[in-house]
Amino acid sequence: MIELRELGPHDTVALLRIYSPEATRHLDREAMDAAEARYYLRDAAAAAAQTPRTLYVLGLVVDGDLVGVVKLHRDRPVAAVGYILRADAWGRGYATEGVRRILALAFGRLGLPEVRAKHRPENPASGRVLRKAGFVPTGEHDGYATYAMRAPTPREVAVEVRPVAGYELEIEGADDRPFVTFDDMDDNRDEVVSQSVREALGIPGHVPLVLMIKDSYGPVARTEESAVGIPAPPGSAD
Repeated sequence: MIELRELGPHDTVALLRIYSPEATRHLDREAMDAAEARYYLRDAAAAAAQTPRTLYVLGLVVDGDLVGVVKLHRDRPVAAVGYILRADAWGRGYATEGVRRILALAFGRLGLPEVRAKHRPENPASGRVLRKAGFVPTGEHDGYATYAMRAPTPREVAVEVRPVAGYELEIEGADDRPFVTFDDMDDNRDEVVSQSVREALGIPGHVPLVLMIKDSYGPVARTEESAVGIPAPPGSAD
């Protein structure tokens, strides 16, 4: 499972592996040492406690393993994202998924109108990550390839829920009909249907959904869902 989470004091060793000489060679910095890692984590905690929050420094975790860091900067005219991934985790799609998840936070709960990103031209792999996540190249500036992404338009999808020893979902535009058990559907129908729609149609988490849900128990229900991001940190006002 891939997720973003807040960093903590226990992440020092993992951070040193992430900010290695190999991973930082295309960044405007050197590899991290233990002293810097402690300061980094202290500053990340301070940023998380700020109200309003202007900087998100989040760990990218894969099956419990901290493999990278994804950032969202709101302390500038237009918000920007950045990321770094541990060298042995390259080429597996983790960076793209991490960027998508922080975009879901940016365009969903935070409601930002636009997000930008950049990378060194000699690091084309980073450009591929950004394009896969939905960014559009905008040119070059100060020695960087630059990218931008506007808040996506909500996707409206019609869904018919049919009870068949469980529930069969007929999703507009999908070839298959996902099956959901009674127990799963009873826990949270809208969330279950939303996840099934995203999987069936390949709709990424940063794209808001408007679901027109029809079932046998009542009229069509319109459900609006913002982008899927990370949970709000405790005490956050954002």
